[in-house]
Amino acid sequence: MRTILLLLILAGLLPARGASFSLEKAGGRYTLVASGAPLSEILAAIDRHETATLRFYSNTDRTVHATFRDLPLEQLLDRLRVSFLLSYESDGEGDYRLGDAVMLGSDAPATDPGSAAEIRALVRNLRDDDIRWNAHDAYYRLLELGCTAVPYLEEALFSDDPQGRHIAANLLRTLCPEHPASERLIEVTLQLLNGGEESYDGELAYTAAAYDFLAGSNVYPLARSRILNQLNHPDPAVRLYSSLLAANHREAAFAPGLVRTLLPHLSDNDLSGDAGAAAYALRQLGPLALPQLKSARHSARDTQQQELLDLIIQSTESGKPRSFHPTMYVGVAKNPAEAMSWINPARWRAEDFPDAQGGYAHGGVNRLTARDYYGPWEPPPPYEEQYEHSFPMPESTSEETFPYRIKTGETVASIALKFSTPPDHLIAHNPGLDPSRPLVSGAWLLIPWE
Repeated sequence: MRTILLLLILAGLLPARGASFSLEKAGGRYTLVASGAPLSEILAAIDRHETATLRFYSNTDRTVHATFRDLPLEQLLDRLRVSFLLSYESDGEGDYRLGDAVMLGSDAPATDPGSAAEIRALVRNLRDDDIRWNAHDAYYRLLELGCTAVPYLEEALFSDDPQGRHIAANLLRTLCPEHPASERLIEVTLQLLNGGEESYDGELAYTAAAYDFLAGSNVYPLARSRILNQLNHPDPAVRLYSSLLAANHREAAFAPGLVRTLLPHLSDNDLSGDAGAAAYALRQLGPLALPQLKSARHSARDTQQQELLDLIIQSTESGKPRSFHPTMYVGVAKNPAEAMSWINPARWRAEDFPDAQGGYAHGGVNRLTARDYYGPWEPPPPYEEQYEHSFPMPESTSEETFPYRIKTGETVASIALKFSTPPDHLIAHNPGLDPSRPLVSGAWLLIPWE
């Protein structure tokens, strides 16, 4: 019986600072000390220590600066950001052991060689060919397989066929949520959203789902550096979606630039979903955005921008939801300061973006209003949340925190989850906060920027 260790190298390039490393194996555990060493040489050294045949895919010439001590093989490969699969082939008599054919580090079921060949055939059918509905049939059959298909779809991310590559990426983004996102999947997702020769505009690769994937709290940190590098991208669509992602994750250090990019999108225009998405993103920036928002309010370009600015400013200052009955704004999210709007960057056209001064080409054209969409209505009385007690907002906070008003039923755990911060960080910034006791509605907490 022969064991084959498949290594999918899913990482970008790192700057070299000299090449040296030492690798030792004792009792099945490895110790690696590397300083600017090429990953390819490290993997070759591991190959010499293992009886299995190592098969490499994609780019292995990035460099490694790290020290790992007393790790088993699977943990070492994981620390090196290498995705791997152990598969067992049959011997000359056709015998093999299913129990050992598992994807390390997951609960994926064993895959026998016959099933593996069928899955690879389905993945090949995702490519662009002249067979009608071939890719559609393969897509839905792979969707039914779930996590079993993951390692084969990861291989397809390196395909030279754009259709096969991007449909495989779409499947990986949806069919196995617990599978960690690889760097190659993030790279292909950005290719789809950024357009160009590396992108794909056909069916079965959905840009809206790609955006939502990058927005996820478990994926954004992995893609963060690439997204932040796109904040000044020459393509306005790339610049907008990157700014939305960064603002939604409260990138405080970039707040002034994010506000400048998003402010024009509060105005009425022909882009789909941008106003609601920009309003929600600006609301996430909290007090850091207030000075620019208040300044922009005095020179609002149209009624929609004025109404959305009022909503964001009042919601931020009060720390509680505000009723919203606009004259112009029409969106899926009825109150865009409180609910994230759905967007699809594929629907954005370059001619619909604002110019350098924040103006739109359709200026002066009669625009449809909320009443045109929904008919006449009488606004209900303003919504006022009833608090058990009245507490003043803190007069001043450090640059590391911003104030947040507790809503009825919230707990330390729920607030920590809402702002993606560990509960102990909340406790550290709020002396006297006892997570075992109910929070008082209307009181204020200091939330750390993270």
